Amino acid sequence: MTQSAISGFTLIELLIVIAVIGILAVVMMPAMVQARAKANDSAAATVARQVATTAAAVQISGNAYPSCSYSSSIAVITAGSQSESVKVGPLVTNVACTYNSGASSLDVTVSYSGGTRSSVTTTIE
Repeated sequence: MTQSAISGFTLIELLIVIAVIGILAVVMMPAMVQARAKANDSAAATVARQVATTAAAVQISGNAYPSCSYSSSIAVITAGSQSESVKVGPLVTNVACTYNSGASSLDVTVSYSGGTRSSVTTTIE
């Protein structure tokens, strides 16, 4: 009777592969966290631009300087009798609009969590 050779991986080879995968996971984790924070920064800047664009449109339509209010993931921009809303993401904690009469500009500040900064400001003239 002949004995057939069974090929496969040894225990040492399997342990080495598991160790290499573990090391790669540990090395990649900080890069993933940093990428998430940058994505949150970008999302907040996008919300600030959306609110600023909407505020400019409402200012033209309402023929008055806009004001902003924020409640439960919705920013409401009002100027005169005109009002528009902008849906914002779950990371946003506040949206504020400040009209600068000296520079004739509107500063839109979006406060948020989970990024490298706590707020983003966009200015429209």
